Amino acid sequence: MLFLAVFAGFLAENQREHIIEHRREKNYIISLARDLEKDTADLHLLILLNKGQKKKYDSLLNLLKQADSFKEINLLYYYYVPTTSYFHFTATEGTIRQLENAGGLRLIRNQPAVDIIMAYYGTVKKMEGQANTFFPYFNKYHEIAFTVFDLSQIDTLFFTRQYIQTGNRSLALLTKDKVIMKVLYNNLYSLWLIVGNYIQFLEEAEQMATEALDLLKKNYHLNK
Repeated sequence: MLFLAVFAGFLAENQREHIIEHRREKNYIISLARDLEKDTADLHLLILLNKGQKKKYDSLLNLLKQADSFKEINLLYYYYVPTTSYFHFTATEGTIRQLENAGGLRLIRNQPAVDIIMAYYGTVKKMEGQANTFFPYFNKYHEIAFTVFDLSQIDTLFFTRQYIQTGNRSLALLTKDKVIMKVLYNNLYSLWLIVGNYIQFLEEAEQMATEALDLLKKNYHLNK
């Protein structure tokens, strides 16, 4: 009888721990789903912003290629201003960090869920690497641009650039050296290529985050 009582107590304790682990798993899944919902919304917006940015690069690149680009100096300023911005993604990693600190994804028993979550955050790491590639080129581009464009001429028009075209100011460049302008073009073209690759990473991440979110909702009945 004593053995049976001890054994029954062991089973009850084991069942209790199982229930606790199941609750912990469900709580982590709910938190992960929230993170993925935020990420999918952010990724969708950043894809649009970076595609728009790439088009703005196109505008300045096309003007720089023209032999008579110096006749359109105000337009050069107009197209230059947007190239000073960038739009990079930062994943919501609070829950995945908690899971790592708790011993990894072993708490999640659904293997397909584990696989797609790991794949998604692996893609996030690749995007971080692409962002790290972007910044040296971005800084180099502006080092050259600061020798070409005189921002003191546009002042607050930097933030309302439409007035660069519609205002009465006749702007001038700091230099019209053709070699410097070619170097400016080359650096901006490098950024154009990098942003193009970055958009592909963003689109891949958005697809994976969406698939992961759908899988979690389906397998853990999060819509109920």
